Amino acid sequence: LTARSREEGQRELLIEVPHRSEDVLHQHNVDYETVRFLEKSKALRERALNLDPHFLSWLTDLSPHGFATSLGEDSEEFTLLRKLFLDSCVSHRLSFHSTEYCDPPDLEVHEIIMLPITSEKSVGYHCARDRIGMQGVLPEIPVPMPGALKPFVDEDRNEVFLFHGSPWKNIEQIAREGFDMWRAGTKTGSSFGQGIYFAANASKSDRYADKDADGRMAMILARVLLGSCLPKWRKCKHIRTLDYHDSIQAVPWENGGDVDYVEACVYHEAQALPAFKFVYSHKESCRCSRCRRDR
Repeated sequence: LTARSREEGQRELLIEVPHRSEDVLHQHNVDYETVRFLEKSKALRERALNLDPHFLSWLTDLSPHGFATSLGEDSEEFTLLRKLFLDSCVSHRLSFHSTEYCDPPDLEVHEIIMLPITSEKSVGYHCARDRIGMQGVLPEIPVPMPGALKPFVDEDRNEVFLFHGSPWKNIEQIAREGFDMWRAGTKTGSSFGQGIYFAANASKSDRYADKDADGRMAMILARVLLGSCLPKWRKCKHIRTLDYHDSIQAVPWENGGDVDYVEACVYHEAQALPAFKFVYSHKESCRCSRCRRDR
């Protein structure tokens, strides 16, 4: 994580360094712009090593902590998650059967809330993880999701952080109580049966969110235990449970599937923990498919 943070920070710093002519460089024994760059680089590295312990818990062993925390906008945690959120946004069709792809959403993140890890949820997740571990060596996830953040664990159970979109009232309930299989797939998003749906792209999950009175929307970033993941090339709305696999991955059309972008579905609520709640909005300049339809 710190390596990823340093890489992005160094790239931004390099862009900021202005071009200097050879005459300027030869006037002094020290290049002051390089000194400034190195000082900022050092500060960036030190800040990346001081991550919140609860934030690290979400990325590692899921040690319980019982309160929600709003991340400061100038914190390393907020910067990393906002970049993960914005970088995952992609172009979508203007409508379901349209061949026209619109601009990626132009979003503004107002708040990121780090959600608590209760003892009950942590135990349930670890039990599901142990059960999946008894299967032995797992195959890799069928369709790679290179942009998604993966937890840092000793034994890989195909765990990944994915986005979940839903109306505000559902997001509030999920943030308080966790995912509920009884409500899963009962309204929208049931192409692969009654399960809990996730996407590697925030722009995909954004399509299921709604606005509050101030025009703001909310989305969950969850830690999801995919385990043995079954690829599906066609929709299958009858699925309610899986016998020999732990999750389904919808294969995108570029690999012969039925969706534009990869998504995943689990059928046991213990396999997904809501980790962060994003509060965001579409900018006035946004020309994504949703904004174009709404206007």
